[in-house]
Parts: sequence; structure tokens; C-alpha cells
Amino acid sequence: IMDRLFKRSNTIKWFKLDKFWDFCLDPNEEGKDAKWYESFPEKKDKMYVPACWNNTLGLYQYEGTVWYKTDFETTLDNIYLKFEGVANECDVYVDKKFVGHHYGGFVEFGWELIGLGKGAHEIVVRVNNTVDLTTTIPHAISDWYNYGGINKGVEIREFSDCYIKDSRIDYTLDGTTATLCVKANVKALKKTTDT
Repeated sequence: IMDRLFKRSNTIKWFKLDKFWDFCLDPNEEGKDAKWYESFPEKKDKMYVPACWNNTLGLYQYEGTVWYKTDFETTLDNIYLKFEGVANECDVYVDKKFVGHHYGGFVEFGWELIGLGKGAHEIVVRVNNTVDLTTTIPHAISDWYNYGGINKGVEIREFSDCYIKDSRIDYTLDGTTATLCVKANVKALKKTTDT
């Protein structure tokens, strides 16, 4: 059954964006008003993703906002854009349009972008690692330094009309026998009678 679902999903690409991205500090919080997601600053550096910017010379103590930008290409119209971790808060834009906001540096998250289209695309991410005494997790007083950045991988999953969104495998043991139960959450964008 799982083989048939994978064949039906038509997913032909599943790739990481682990590489150097364009990178720009925004200590005065001007990027949103200046729409850096539409026109990234010409004065920029490079930062490897995944990484914490606080591991970079001159940025050891930097707490605040930064912006990242990179390009990617697709061969199908729909993608799932997955971030495995961003510390701590981010806004994500694809092709100059706001996709979503996420808070929490240790949880993966992502969005389905239906009808994105084949070809070249651009991702811009605004990241902030500021902490305070009342509203942030972690708290400003903690027993570790609050590193900032796209600190885990970024992944693109391409799909056409049907794909496996997630799956779960459970088991029970009875002496020397194991019984497996496999569940798959299949998402279809079109009606189909094919099973």
C-alpha cells in the first residue's frame, strides 16, 4: 500500500537548501518598513545555513534582527517548505509575499505553497533572537546563551496532486511476535477514484 501511495504522490524532488545565503543585519528594525523582502539590501554578507550567526566573528554577542535570502528552482507547481529550526522568531516570504510567522527555536515548521509554479523562486527570512524578562521563551535570564539564526536545515519537497503529508508506525510486542500498524496522512489536491 505504501509503495502505491509513494508512486501516486509523484514527488520527484526533495532537496535541502543547506548552503551560503545572503545575510544582512537589521539592528534598527528598518527592514520591514523598507520592504527588504521585496528588495534585499545591496550591502550584504553571506551566512551558511544551517548555522548560528553568533558563531561568526563580530557577531558573538549580537541579539536582534537579521535577514536571510536565497534562491531555489522547482520542477512542479506545489511545494512544502520546511524549516527544521529557527531561533527564535521568524517571518518567511516567498517571491516577495508573506508566507507565515513562527515562534520557537526548537520545533520544525513549514507551509504548503500550492500553485507556486515551476521555475526560479526566492525565499527571504526575517529572524529575531531577542529575549526579555516577560514575553519570550527562553527567558532573558537562563543558563545558556540564546543563539540566533536558521540553526537547522531548510528543505523543499515538491509534489503534484497527491502526497504523503506525514506517517506514523506503531508496534505492539507479544512475547516474540511484533505487530506493526502503519498510518499515513495522504493529502490530495484533486478528486480521484484511483486507490
